[in-house]
Amino acid sequence: MSRRRIRVPRRRAYIVALGIIAMALGGLVLARAPGRALRPAPDPGSWAPNPGPGVLTLSGPSLSGQLAFDHGGLLAGRPQTLSAELRLEGLGEISSRGPVALAIVLDTSGSMAGEKIEQARSAVVQMVRRMRADDQVALITYDSGARELQALGPASHLQEQLWRVREIRAGGGTNIPAGLRLGSLALSAAPTHLVRRLVLVSDGIDGSGVPLQATQMELRARAAEGTTVSALGIGIDYSEPYLTTVADAGSGNYAFLARGAELEGFLRQELDEAASTVIDRLMATVSLPAGWQLDRAFGAQVQTRGNAIDIPVGALIAGRSRSVILRLRVPASGAGMSAPLSASVRYRTVGDAEEHAIEAGGLQLAFLEDPAAVEDTLNAPVFAQTEGALIDARQAEALEAWRRGDQARAGALSQTNVQALRDLHAVAPTGGVRSQLEAAEEEATNIQEMPAASPAAESYRRASGTSRRVRALY
Repeated sequence: MSRRRIRVPRRRAYIVALGIIAMALGGLVLARAPGRALRPAPDPGSWAPNPGPGVLTLSGPSLSGQLAFDHGGLLAGRPQTLSAELRLEGLGEISSRGPVALAIVLDTSGSMAGEKIEQARSAVVQMVRRMRADDQVALITYDSGARELQALGPASHLQEQLWRVREIRAGGGTNIPAGLRLGSLALSAAPTHLVRRLVLVSDGIDGSGVPLQATQMELRARAAEGTTVSALGIGIDYSEPYLTTVADAGSGNYAFLARGAELEGFLRQELDEAASTVIDRLMATVSLPAGWQLDRAFGAQVQTRGNAIDIPVGALIAGRSRSVILRLRVPASGAGMSAPLSASVRYRTVGDAEEHAIEAGGLQLAFLEDPAAVEDTLNAPVFAQTEGALIDARQAEALEAWRRGDQARAGALSQTNVQALRDLHAVAPTGGVRSQLEAAEEEATNIQEMPAASPAAESYRRASGTSRRVRALY
């Protein structure tokens, strides 16, 4: 398998707001450009890269993207925070979907008995019927242990033996790691040209005793090898932190379903996304100047190596972009230009199984003494995305306080977040901020009016968490 390397030309050092440096009165004078109109934030599916100041462009086969900072300038003389958005989009049109290898890891513990297991059986049957002859499928069930009901093989094999699915029964405990391990092992036998996807379905809390961190590390390793793991929670009794961690480590989707009847739609979506994948094994790296540090990341489980931030993105489907927000701590510096920043991506294009590496570097940001000049470097769409991610994190704290029964704190936090979103919308009036504001206003109302301990409130909180995660990713 060959590796092609693409180098993006180094960008010239950025001079804030297209400022002109001139000699005047024995000193340097920085001329400020006129204020510019705020651009609307991109909506999912219509995003396009903006190769402007404070931006590194990353483009290659089947990929378009950029690393963009919310400001191109920083205030000299003091430590501060700076945010950036890494956005990557899969390119190409899917005229006919490609074959996939799909492993369904289904909870058959005692809590699934009755309507849930009946609906799960029906959803699996309907999905298998949709699969093509050249697709491959494995069906894993787990309770106190895990078993391979159908080894990975042509979907036609299981289509001919659907009676095996209809005979699935519920009983026993909930050993999620055993199911994940067996499902991953099944997919390791898939031909290399197939897109590999594992879907975990659970309605309960893991009782294996295996530390979540150990499972997380295993899934990260599988994702790096090309296996995407999505997690689906049914009802309100499963551990939301556990399943979101599984999905994040596996670079896949997470969803909450109030009823098992909705499972068929989720499985159909997973099959369609796997078939529309144009890129997998996508890993991005952002290299910072000495002394700069990562504070927080949203949208991926990142890892740091010195001044480098490794960002596992996983798979991209055609026409959809992925977003990762980085919040950085920048040490104090005198006026002038920062040391260069760089970004790179490594990935595989699914259609030809080629591996690619793209590098972009040489970006410098300006340290300025005039706060107004710093504000002139605002990138409004990126600022909206990065600030919105921070507010979403604080809103998650409000909903957690509500879950614990601390309605006063939850209400105060939610009202603060609503006001912050109104202020953000005034600065960056984008569609994304408006929809986030509407969701926050609804949450604030429900916190005030809905009993925190009610099943309806728990269902609402989980649905809100799913929406928040989608905003973070896309």
